[in-house]
Order: sequence, then structure tokens, then C-alpha cells
Amino acid sequence: MNRRSLPLLAAALAACSSGGSSTPNPPATLARTTQGMIAARDATTLTVNGSAIDDSAARVTIDGVARTKDDLQVGHVVNVRVDDKGKATDVRAHADLRGKVADKATSTLTVGTLVVRVDAATRFDDSASRLGSVSAGDGVRVSGFPDDRGGVRATRIEKDASAVGEFEARGIASAVTATGFTLTVAPGGTPFTVTLQGGVTLPAGLVNGSFVEVKTATQPTGATLVASSVKLDDDDKLGAAEQEVEVEGIVTSGTSASFVIDGRSVTTGASTKWVGGAPGDLAVGVKAEAEGKLTASGALAAAKVSFGDSIKLQGTPTGVVSSDASNGSFALFGLTVHVSSATELESGLNLGTLGSLAVEVRGYPAPASGSQDLVATRIRAASGGGGSRIFIQGPVAAINAAAKTLTILGITVDVSGATLKARDETTVVPGDFFANVSAGMVVKARGASAAAFSGTTLKADEVEVEDDK
Repeated sequence: MNRRSLPLLAAALAACSSGGSSTPNPPATLARTTQGMIAARDATTLTVNGSAIDDSAARVTIDGVARTKDDLQVGHVVNVRVDDKGKATDVRAHADLRGKVADKATSTLTVGTLVVRVDAATRFDDSASRLGSVSAGDGVRVSGFPDDRGGVRATRIEKDASAVGEFEARGIASAVTATGFTLTVAPGGTPFTVTLQGGVTLPAGLVNGSFVEVKTATQPTGATLVASSVKLDDDDKLGAAEQEVEVEGIVTSGTSASFVIDGRSVTTGASTKWVGGAPGDLAVGVKAEAEGKLTASGALAAAKVSFGDSIKLQGTPTGVVSSDASNGSFALFGLTVHVSSATELESGLNLGTLGSLAVEVRGYPAPASGSQDLVATRIRAASGGGGSRIFIQGPVAAINAAAKTLTILGITVDVSGATLKARDETTVVPGDFFANVSAGMVVKARGASAAAFSGTTLKADEVEVEDDK
């Protein structure tokens, strides 16, 4: 006990001895840590990883500087500490990358030597001009997730004039010595060799596997960074063993049994629930969220894995519009599908060939473009019956049990003649199916051929609940 606590203890004892009935409320305890992108915000709440969190009394820092909650923006990646009352106590936003734009392409920026991939869901300060508002030579602050191709998938890009004169990157340290280390920003990319500017020392506690933030006084032109500052990245701390955590990001390596997301190792088991897809859908490049408890080794033992890109379509594209082979859009079942350099295109596929063969598209809604627009994360040649079979998979928006229809992505799915399957893939009767389907559940509806889709209606021959596999 320190000296400062003695008067407080004496006051509390005096209150008890005088018969006072009021006692101070105990401090709220940390119930969970959630790390992901701000999907929505209003005067009192942030929505992160699908949960609306009261942030009205939270301490807010952005890039290590105290700010207010009004400075938080949709698209910022944040680490939120939530107490046992469901309220945020701390919200920490951090840039994944700051620096000068060295090059710009249709849907990418090069900052320093790192490629920043932009898709239709990326947010900008200038929501009208979007990437058009950024030019080579501009300083930028990039929020996002490490991707599986050695770069960053941007969730928000902001102009930052101060970044023209310095470079900042976050990543994982390895090969740590007394004079430097190797910094990996994203798996698959060229790691940086970090040496120290004169007078700079490594922070205490830096070990292999630490999350670190490195600043340099100049923009890198190769794989070496001469650090003007090295800090342990406290904004990335999730807690100790048994802490409840949620993490969102891009799967950068592994399989459904054990994978890495946003630099975190995630393990799954027989009791893990899979939402928006099955374990077989987990692949490198997929956007996902994992929830569970930290183990003693720091891995996340997932109780639930949710797919951020749970929408899947199979059919033949029409109305292809392209600026080059990997940037543009096409129509499928009345939906506009956006393709960019962030999209994983199966070898041999490009926008020039998409109008002539059936494909399977995986993606998520494009909030910046409208509810009927999708961001494609992966496109591959159609499977499961070849090009003749079609399907749509997405969250149920409306249910009409009497008419035996569901509404998915604005499409009316007629299930009156379909084989209906529950979560465990057992066949069920319509009454049981509709009794157990609710709005928000992810459902896959298949049609025998392209003729099964007409106007805005799909005549399904098989319908299956995809949640909680």
C-alpha cells in the first residue's frame, strides 16, 4: 500500500463506523477486448465486429495521442476494451501505415515500398472523389489489415501532410538483436531490416513476436529502415490468458484448424461454431472474425469464427465494365459486383473472360456504393455441377412462411419445390425449416440452371442454412 491510499482507507473506515450505508461502486472489470474496423458510429456508440458498444465515457487515443470520440471515423481500425457493463473504457485507433505516396494505380497506392490495396468498401475523407482525391507525393494515413500478399488492405485512407516527411509502419518483430531486428508488416511481403539511427535504443521487453511501431525520418526505397523511433505497440494488446477477445482481419496463412488473422494465431476445435460458411470455406485471403479466449501462449482459441465475406454467388456474369484486366465491375443476379486489385482472381481469370464462363464469387456488401453492390474478395471458376448450377448465399432479410419465400440480397427465393436442409445438413419439412430460420441468418439457395432465375426471383431446388456449422 502506498502513502496516498492511507487517507482514502481511513475515510472509508470512518464511514463504516458511523453507520453510513453508501459504499463506493467497485471499478468495472475488463470483460472483453474487441479489435476490428469501425463499421458505424453515432453520438454514443461504435459498431465493431457486429456489436454496438457504448463509448460515451471511453478514453480515446489515435496514434498514441489523446483525442475525443468525435475524432473516430468509420473505417478506423480500433482496439476497444469493454467492461462488464458492456461499455467501452478505452478506444485506441492506430494507423497501419503512414508515409508519402510513391506511386498510384487504378486500385492501389504504394507508400514507401508497401502496396496498399483499395476496394469499393474503403473509406476516404473525400467520399465523392475517393481514390481520385489522392495523388503521388501526398502524405497519407492508412487504416486497414495486413493482407495475404505482403501489403495492406485499406479500410480508410486519410490525407496527412505530416507523413510526407516521415514513414511509419507497424508489424511483428523477429531476429531481434541488440542493434536491430526484422519487421514483417504482412506475410508474403519483403520484410524490412531495421537498424537504429544514432542515439535510438530498442524498448525494454522487445522480443521475437512483439508487435512494434517503427518510424523513420525518410521514406524507404528498399528493404531497410533506419529507425528514428521504435515502440512496443500497446494498442495491439489483447490481454492475458483467459481474456475474452474478438479479432477481425484477413486470413494470411493456415487452415481451418489453425490460422493467422491480423497477426494473431487462431486455433479451432470440434466445439467451434462457424457462421456464414463452413470450415472448408476458410482460406488464405478470406476476411473473417474470430471470437474466444486467449491461451497461455497468446493464441486465440476460437469459440466462433464468422466470415466477413459470407456472400457467395455462382452464375455467369453480364454487363462487364473494366478499366483493365483486374479492375472494374459486372452484374450477376441483378447485383453489381466490384472487382479490384484486392480481389483474389483464380489463375487464368480476368475481367476480359468473365462474360463467357460461369464463376463463383465471394464477397461482402459495399457500404460506400449501396446495398445492392458487392465487393468481390475471391473469384474462381464455377464448381459443383459446372456452369449449369447457380446459387446465391447471403443473410436473410425477410421471411414469408405462408408464401414459402425468403428474401436474400434483394432476391426473392421461392423454396416451395426445394429440398430444405438445416444447419446439420439434415433434410427438414417446410414447417420446421421456417420455424428455425430468422432474419440475419446466412442461407444458401441453389437453382438447377440459369433458367431458375428470372427477374428478381430464384426458383430454388435446394436451400440450406449455413450458420453455425
